[in-house]
Amino acid sequence: MDFVLEVEQVCRARLASKLLSRGRIPTGCGVLDAALGGGFGRGMLTELFGGPASGRTQAALSACATAVSAGAAAVYVDADGSFLPERARELVDARRPPELNVCELSNPWIELALDRWLLYRVCSFDELAAGFAHVV
Repeated sequence: MDFVLEVEQVCRARLASKLLSRGRIPTGCGVLDAALGGGFGRGMLTELFGGPASGRTQAALSACATAVSAGAAAVYVDADGSFLPERARELVDARRPPELNVCELSNPWIELALDRWLLYRVCSFDELAAGFAHVV
């Protein structure tokens, strides 16, 4: 397990240095990343809106997974109850460095990454404002 954590730290450092040098978190969609100048801005609040099945949730989840996989923290605000922890786990696992070919149900690299993913479920604007005040 110590070897896994050491490799995880090296891989995370490589990905983090790429993200930090760009100052952007990729969404996973090339067209959207291009429109945003490389992805979502680090340390910024970004609101996604659009019609049903337009990819809002996927873009937000992908960006969060990329950020936490690189060692950064991410905040996901779930205003409609659509957040699925299983999907978050899948997306983080998909970003696992190839050096960490761990075939375990409990993968320490995934657990460490998911610990950096903050989830806020809100039902009203007041809850949303209170949540942001807590994060900032």
